[in-house]
Amino acid sequence: MNLLFDLDGTLINSKIGIYNAYKLSLENYIEPIGEKEFEYYIGPTFSNILTNIDPDLDISVSKTIISNFRRLYDCIYYKEFIIYDGMVDLIQKVSTFSQCFIVTNKPTKPSIEILKKLKLNYYFKEIVGVNYFSNIGLRKRENISKLIANNNLSKIETFYIGDTKADLDAAKQNNINFIAFKEGYYKWKKYELVNTFFYYKKPSDLYLKLSMLINT
Repeated sequence: MNLLFDLDGTLINSKIGIYNAYKLSLENYIEPIGEKEFEYYIGPTFSNILTNIDPDLDISVSKTIISNFRRLYDCIYYKEFIIYDGMVDLIQKVSTFSQCFIVTNKPTKPSIEILKKLKLNYYFKEIVGVNYFSNIGLRKRENISKLIANNNLSKIETFYIGDTKADLDAAKQNNINFIAFKEGYYKWKKYELVNTFFYYKKPSDLYLKLSMLINT
């Protein structure tokens, strides 16, 4: 079994650090939106977040804000996060019977540092950030595709675990099963969950499901 995990909103709640870096990166160019509203936009790369929040933003201003954000977040604010209850135990257990990977829209370096801080990095065979295969960054579906090909993974035995509709779409585009975490950033609609292999609120529920699959 091969388990590909998203990071933000799936293993950790990194909203505080991302939002703080976002506010400081604006440097009086534009007014930040509120923290509660900002949570709705978390998931894509920061450049896409910024575009979604303010699609009419001047390109040169946008580039400056993105550069500011990367400097602030990648050096300082990536440390501000909370791991969801039960996730450490889940990773430790499932790694005994599956290959585990990370595929995230966060850059690779801070992703590795976060997992090192949690002492979980050695449970993952690869930690694939948005810029892992290309310095300019790739879409999540492309990074999943490359990971599968490079590791010769069986798609039937591969699952992507995430918390957003975009994560579901990336899995479907690669013809792999998707498992949805319902307590992340995205507010799932009932009809969307019909297209998932499984959805869960507690990591212990996911562990039981995966254990049953292994034993069948």
